[in-house]
Amino acid sequence: MKEERQTFQKPNNEDEIRELAHLYATEGLADDESEFREWLNHAPAEDQKIFSEEVNAVGLLALAVLTPDRAPALKLDAIVAPAAKKFPSGFA
Repeated sequence: MKEERQTFQKPNNEDEIRELAHLYATEGLADDESEFREWLNHAPAEDQKIFSEEVNAVGLLALAVLTPDRAPALKLDAIVAPAAKKFPSGFA
């Protein structure tokens, strides 16, 4: 049975921001995330910080409960290469 994802509802306080972050990190939002992206891009810096910290916490908790054989492989080249391109040749 397919579960319905929740649609975005603009958070009105810190608890709702944290709840939205948990929902986003664990289930995702229903089809169109444009309203969510609009809110996140224009939210006050403090709200963005709360959201980001909460999503990161959920991710860390998820990784903490995975056994090493089930943890995702880190592809460091994919993470480091884009940043390395920003440095002048011979700098790094």
